[in-house]
Amino acid sequence: MSSKKQIQIFEQDRLYLGTDLSADELQSLLQLGPPYVFPLHQGLRWGNFVGLVETEQLCLEILPKLEKAQAKNPKEHRQILQDLLAYSQAEELAHWQNWAKQASEKGPWLSHYRQNFLAELEKFWQGPQEYQGGRQGRRSKNWKGQIHFSKLQPPAKLWPYMRQASKRPSPFLQLLVWTLKELAAQGLSPKEKWQLENILAQLPAAPARPRRILWAAYAPTNPKAQLLFELARLLLSGLRPSAQKGPNWLWSFLLPMPQLFEQYLAASLSAICPKNWQLSFQAEKPFWKSRKLRADCCWEDAHGRRILIEFKWKLLEQGLPSEQDLRQIYSYQQEWEAEEGWLIYPAALGRAKMSAAPFASGKGRARLLEVPLVQNGQLNKQLGQSLLLLALQNGLKL
Repeated sequence: MSSKKQIQIFEQDRLYLGTDLSADELQSLLQLGPPYVFPLHQGLRWGNFVGLVETEQLCLEILPKLEKAQAKNPKEHRQILQDLLAYSQAEELAHWQNWAKQASEKGPWLSHYRQNFLAELEKFWQGPQEYQGGRQGRRSKNWKGQIHFSKLQPPAKLWPYMRQASKRPSPFLQLLVWTLKELAAQGLSPKEKWQLENILAQLPAAPARPRRILWAAYAPTNPKAQLLFELARLLLSGLRPSAQKGPNWLWSFLLPMPQLFEQYLAASLSAICPKNWQLSFQAEKPFWKSRKLRADCCWEDAHGRRILIEFKWKLLEQGLPSEQDLRQIYSYQQEWEAEEGWLIYPAALGRAKMSAAPFASGKGRARLLEVPLVQNGQLNKQLGQSLLLLALQNGLKL
């Protein structure tokens, strides 16, 4: 990995042959095609996706365009994107692709993903403190403090004391058991299948996996396990890369930034919404025949007063919205009989702005909000409180 060429770009950046990329690197990236990559003459333009792309020669990192003008080192940019993904719980938005060479039936990513999880499990499984309790004296004399999956021979003794542990394992251990079962259910080689079944046989039984996992309840207390937790979370969310054939090997993990921005705002509002208020995302109403109007968000208080909200991942031109955005929020506001219609945009350079004006018809008004994703070099997690205060000042009541 370290020997590969490293490039960091932003959404909608352009890369050109010679100055930025070699012919092989350009050809590999163009395999992705729209909406990820758009071909130019001797180059390409990136779309509204952020994440990682890896080829045989190149590691490409794509970050949100709004942070481009702010001076940060690569680690700070990367940390903000990681925080945004975790805070929004938006793993299901991810687009994974795994292009194999034409001579290969399938690419290496699925196997690599399993091995990455097991390798992290091996590093973590050094007698983790949260599971030691008072059972250390019951360990086998052969316990060496580390698991070497490649050297396991039956009957392997991973946690000799685990069978005497409490009947209900800790939430994080339940998560690991569910993840191993998910891996074992995939199409594995006999050796891999034996390996996973051997590990599962030595762990305590976990309750049935719930349909919806509340991730915060299963987070580990040991910081060493954070990466292991994130890998398990991705796998149990049902994410799978799409395997395709192409002239060059390529792997990508990409997130559509407009939808990620929407998910971030949804998480911010959900975190502070009063219990007696109703927060509806992708609210629908019949429109014409089988077609429907769909608003990004409808916020309603206990008295039936509403605010309609639309999320827009784009910068305002000269501080003004497009006619299309205004017509949309006007029609939605009338249809839902809302007090106000909000158009929320990301703030350039992290500077929050707000303006409002009534419609000429006298029916309602539009409020433009430019909200900062980053404050003081960190992801803005206080946005929901500011929006709640604004809602209380403009029609909604507790």
